[in-house]
Amino acid sequence: MPLTVLVVDDQPLEGEMIALVLKRDRPDAVYVGQALDAADGIRMASLLNPGLIFLDIKMPGMNGLTAISHLHRASPGVHIVMLTAFDDFEFLRTALRAGARDYLLKPVKAQDLHQQLLRCIEALDRQEVAK
Repeated sequence: MPLTVLVVDDQPLEGEMIALVLKRDRPDAVYVGQALDAADGIRMASLLNPGLIFLDIKMPGMNGLTAISHLHRASPGVHIVMLTAFDDFEFLRTALRAGARDYLLKPVKAQDLHQQLLRCIEALDRQEVAK
C-alpha cells in the first residue's frame, strides 16, 4: 500500500514543493493535499487517514503543537513530522514529547524530505510485520 502524505501548513508553497518532490521523485507516495490551518488538517486527517503528516508548528489559530494530539486521535498510527522556520529547541522538544516523529526546517530541502519518507515507510513496514 502506498504511503499517503498530508501537509498542514498555512504557507501554500510548502505543500506545493512537497507535492512536486513526491510526484517527481517518489511515485510510490501519494500526496493527498494540504490544509491551510490545523482545524482543516484534523478534518482532512480523519477523512483521509494519511500515513504521514507534515505539520507546521506556527500557524494562525490552533498551532501545530496543540494540533498533534487531535491529529493522533483523528488518524491513529499517523507519523507526524513538524515543519518550522524557527530553529527553536523548546518548540521542537515540546513537539517531540507530544508525539511528533521528527522535524524539518523550512524551506524544506528535497534530500531531507526523502530521508523522512524513508524513515516513515520503514516504520510503517515494521508495524505491518508486527501485526
